[in-house]
This record gives sequence, structure tokens and C-alpha cells, in this order.
Amino acid sequence: MKRFKLLLLVSVFVGFANATVYYVSSSGDNTDGLTWATAYTSPTAALAGTPVAGDEVWVKQGTYVSVATLSWKTGVNFYGGFVGNETLRTQRSTDATLTILEGNRTNRVLNAPSMASPTTWSGFTVQKGKTTTGAGAFLQKNAILDNCIIQYNSATNSGGAIYIQGLTSDADSIKVLNCIIRADTAAFAGAGKYGGGGIYIKAGSWKGIVRGCTIDGNVVDGIANASSDIDGAGVYVGDGTLDNCIIKNNLATSKNATTKAVTITGKCQGGGLMIMPQTTANPIVVKNCSITGNSSQTSQGGGIAIDPLWTSALIAAPINISKTIINNNFAYKSGGGIMADGQFATSTSSYKFENCVISNNRTQTGQGGAAFVNNIAAYSGTVSFTNCHIVNNRMCVYNYGGGGFYYNNIPAVIKNCVFWGNLNAGTSPLKHHIRTAGVDGNQILNCLFDTRFVTSDVYATTTLTANVTVELSNTGSDVGKLYPAFVTPTNFTGNVVTTAVDSLAMITNANWGITSASACLNSGTITTATTDITGLARPQGSAYDIGAYELVYYNTTITFNSGGTVNSYTTGAVDPQALGKQLTFTITPNHGMGIQSILYNGTEVKTQLTNLLGSSVYYGGNYTTSALSANSTLVVVFEIDPTTGLNPVENEFQYISTNKKLEVRGLISGSEVSIYTVAGLKMPTRSASTSTETFDLPQGIYFVKVANTVKKVVVP
Repeated sequence: MKRFKLLLLVSVFVGFANATVYYVSSSGDNTDGLTWATAYTSPTAALAGTPVAGDEVWVKQGTYVSVATLSWKTGVNFYGGFVGNETLRTQRSTDATLTILEGNRTNRVLNAPSMASPTTWSGFTVQKGKTTTGAGAFLQKNAILDNCIIQYNSATNSGGAIYIQGLTSDADSIKVLNCIIRADTAAFAGAGKYGGGGIYIKAGSWKGIVRGCTIDGNVVDGIANASSDIDGAGVYVGDGTLDNCIIKNNLATSKNATTKAVTITGKCQGGGLMIMPQTTANPIVVKNCSITGNSSQTSQGGGIAIDPLWTSALIAAPINISKTIINNNFAYKSGGGIMADGQFATSTSSYKFENCVISNNRTQTGQGGAAFVNNIAAYSGTVSFTNCHIVNNRMCVYNYGGGGFYYNNIPAVIKNCVFWGNLNAGTSPLKHHIRTAGVDGNQILNCLFDTRFVTSDVYATTTLTANVTVELSNTGSDVGKLYPAFVTPTNFTGNVVTTAVDSLAMITNANWGITSASACLNSGTITTATTDITGLARPQGSAYDIGAYELVYYNTTITFNSGGTVNSYTTGAVDPQALGKQLTFTITPNHGMGIQSILYNGTEVKTQLTNLLGSSVYYGGNYTTSALSANSTLVVVFEIDPTTGLNPVENEFQYISTNKKLEVRGLISGSEVSIYTVAGLKMPTRSASTSTETFDLPQGIYFVKVANTVKKVVVP
């Protein structure tokens, strides 16, 4: 038996190593497909021909219309983009618009059955398919769809563009990579958990991966049916991973089939993304994504909707959403950015949002401009937000508060988050940033709020620890006031309509990172977020920064020879400081020494010293750098003073006398410094508070006494 398996593996390897390339061209003679001249005339003909696992099919640019579904063959990889004279696959164009696979609006375009080995189709536009599920492509085990455009397809159930169906037992992935999924539709009138105008990932497809894709302008439509529950206009996720995707401008709606009038009925939630947590323990992961400009036109969850209430069974799948921007989304009801329904009391699964920016989202009639977190009964899981920005969100008319967050009947667990600029535009009670209601156990720790937050906004037993209050202005200079000091924030609340070009550009160009003047800097607590939204390690400074962004620190390497000090350093050092900070170095030669050179990043800067310690820059002073933007170096060279500017030192303390000033060095804190004129008049005695004391004196000869040591000094 072992010998048979070995022979089988060898034969498979040999077969793959000697893979055959077949060709498809509408101008071929459709014989053996082994040259461009004898090419198959369509992908349908190639699939019906002789290619076997390990072979490749190169498809010439053009439009191929098929009235039948193209069913993949295991291990036979199809590539589009060829002009018809290539000898290497790398010579083809990767422009997917040049090679089109088209249905006739009566059939699914691509079907990938469960396959024994990874199989790739790459470089195609897949369009005008129509069926119940997966009108553009139906993908199962080992299917890989890469660098394709899936557009203008429609499903009468789920997966307007793509339907992913895996098994919990699958060891191999189903992958959609670097694709554009746009202008696809799923519509259904009636009860049932359907959806995915762009992509539907079925429960159990835990190895399903959608990565590097743009999912744009797709629609789910409940067709004005009060029982409709068709969700996730961009993506419907029952399992699997979304990574590095842009989910934008998708619409969950419910329209009359005849008049196309919008009807406020049914659920039809999750404009960008619908997550349906499951009973299995496999995590659902969304990371490094942008969810923007989506709309739940008749329901809730403009950006994201999470709803496990399809079952009373224990929900075990954790939901992890990280390093994701959720902005400019709209919900007619609750949860402009996020709507998260909790679970039944027996459930233990948790939803975790980490390093996310939730900004400029809006609700029309419901609460939670940024997020509405709701639960029908207390349960042992949590819905937590860690190191997130919740900024400039808006709820319009509802009077229960929560322009930012509304937690209802479920404990809020919020750490290191920024709440700034959120607005409840309704009447009292305002509660602009957050409202918690119904249960004990709320924790709001090391968060930053603007001045409109008051503790009465949250449930009486809420734990509020180490929170920071800042002004509603982004920057300022008022003494005693703190500011968030974001890089480039938006200057309005809520989402924008497509005609508001300036506002849309502001959202697109917004940068909610912090500067060195921000009150967020080093004000957080340790969390599980070991990196920030950009991948920068936390912490950079003395503590975590509050919010999604950690401000980068750069090292200034300080090098100098014996003969003086730089700040309090007596030997070389490395000084880590935040991006944008200006550093000031006090460079002080020892008695009898001067400064030969000061190089900052290789440039001589000695002449730029200020607050001079002597008659010239030679005797030291302060050097202030430009704003820090990279690792830097400061190299100071001290030398023996060849002039008489410094008097010789023979005893314990030292002094410099220049220009009516006397500087006494080497003091011990608390030592008394007494100065006498040559006539014996005692000047006021001073107790040393630092190692150096400076006296303003008229020109003349003086005696300086410290402890039992007396020195004669000439002050020029």
C-alpha cells in the first residue's frame, strides 16, 4: 500500500513537472488547442477537451459568451490577458477587462466544484450571470479566483457575484484574491437569512479567504417584503476571513418591484458587511479593511451588522475586527457604523474591535451614530472596543443619546479609545459620546473624551478610570488645557452625500493619527493590541497611546568625548522621542574646555547655539533641532581651551567668569555659596539647588567660599 502511494505521488509530480499549455482564441481552428493556430475557440471547448491536472489554459483577449456554466476541472489553471503570440505566461497583460467571460443572464458563469488540488482562474472579467446563488461564480474547496472583475451579475437568493461554500472539515482554502466585485445584486422577498450582493461566504467555510479585493456598489434588495431578511450588500460572512479589502458604496435596501420606491420594511441590514456568527468555534476575522460609504437605507448597520439571533443555540464563533476603518456609512435605523446584536444567555462568544477608526457615520432615526450594541439578555461574552477612534459620528433625531456608542442591556468594555466630536442632534438627554443602559459591569478605562462628556451619560455603576478630557478644538495653546492634536481630522459630523465633493474629499484625505502635542500620547494602559492600525509596535514611548494610532518614536544617538556634558548625560546616550518633537540639548564644556564642533545629522550647527553659557558659542549653550522625522545623530567634540576664558581649577568646585557673570559648578545640592568683595563686603549667600549656580556681578575681584574652600575670582 505504501509503495502504491509513493508511485502515485511520483506520477503526479512528473505530470505537473511536464504540464502542457493549451490555448483559447476565437480565431483558432478548435482542433487540439496546443498552439495559437490550433487553439480551442472558447473556454467551454477547452474544458471539454484534453487538459488535465497540472495543465494551463491561456485565453486570448476578447469576449466569450456562454449559455452554459463553465465548470472548472481540478488542477487545470486558466489565465486571461493574452494577445496570441506569447511564449511565457508573464508576457500576458494583467488587465482583467481585456478578457471577458459573459453569461446571458440565464445562467451562472463559473462553477468550481470541490476539487482535490488548488485550481486558479486569473485575469478575467466575469459578468451578466443570473441564478439563485453565486451568479458570477460558485466556489468550493481549492478554488482560487485571482485578479478578476466580477460585475453585473444578479442572484435571486444569495451571492450576486460570488458564493463561497466550504466544509468545516476542509483543510484547504477557498480564495478570492485581488479582485474587483462591483455592481452585483442579490434580491429576495421573504424570510430567511440570505444576502451578499457582492460575496456570500456560507457558514462552515472557515477556510474561505477574501483578500486584497475591492467590493464596490453592490446591492441587496428585500423587494418591499415585510418578512425580508436579506443582508450584507457588500459581503455576507458566515465564516472565514476578510483581509485588506475595500468595501465601499454598497446598498442594503427594500424597493417596490414595480415602482422602485423605497419601503421601510423588513431587515435588509448591513450596508457594507453582514456577519452571521455561528455555533462552531472557528473565528470570523475582518482585518486591514476599509468599510466606507455604505448604506442600510431601510434598516440598521450602515457599515457592519452582526446578528446571531437566527438561532437559540449556543454561539461559539468569536468575531475579531481589527485595523479597519469604518467611516462615512449611513443607517436609517440604529448603528450608523456598526450594529451588533448580542446573543442568548448561554452563549460565550465575544466580539472584539481593536485598532479601528470609526468616524463620520450617521443614523437617521435610531441610536448609536458610530455603533449600537444591543442584547436581548445578559450573556457571558463581551462586545469590546480597544484602542479605537470614535470620532465625528452623528445621530440625528433619536432622543436617547449615543452620538458615538449606545450600549443597551450589555456591559460596555472599552479601553484606550478616543471619543471626540460625536454629536446627538436630537433633544435632551444628549449624551453625545456614549450611553450605557440596563446592566452593571461597564468599564471605560484610559479613554479620551472631549469636554461634552459627563459621567451621568453612563450607567451609575460604570467603572471610569484614568480617562482624559480634551477640548473640542483640535489644537490650541491655552495654558492648562489639553488637545487631541490629530494630524488631519474632518471638521464636520456624520456622513456626506455624494454631491458634497469637498466633504467627501475631506473624509478621503482624513488622517486621524496623532502628533507630539496630543493628549493621547503615552496616556493609555497596556492592552492586547501589541501593534497599532498601521502595524507599528506598541508602546513606542513610556506607555500606550490612546486610540488606533501609536505615534512613532525616533532615536537620537548622542556621542561626545570627555570634556563636558550634553543635557544631564556624562557619557554617550540614545534619546528616544516622538515624531514631530523639537529637541533641545544643553551642551556644557567642563572647566578649562571648549567646543570644537557640534554635528547634527552630519551638519555643523555650533553657530546656532542660544542661551550661551559664556562669551561665545565656544563655551556652550542650547541647540534646538527641527521637528524630529527620523533617527538622528548628535556628535559633540570638546577640546582644551587655548585661551584664558576659563580659569584654572585646583580645588573641589569649578567656575567660569565671563561678561559680568560668574558660574559656579560642581556643587552639591544644599551647599552654601558665599561671595565676598576684596573690601570684605559679603554678598547675599545662596544655597545651591542644582550642581551649577549663576551670579550676575559687576566687574571686579571676588572671593568665593564653598564649604572650606575659598577661591579668588576675576569677573571681567
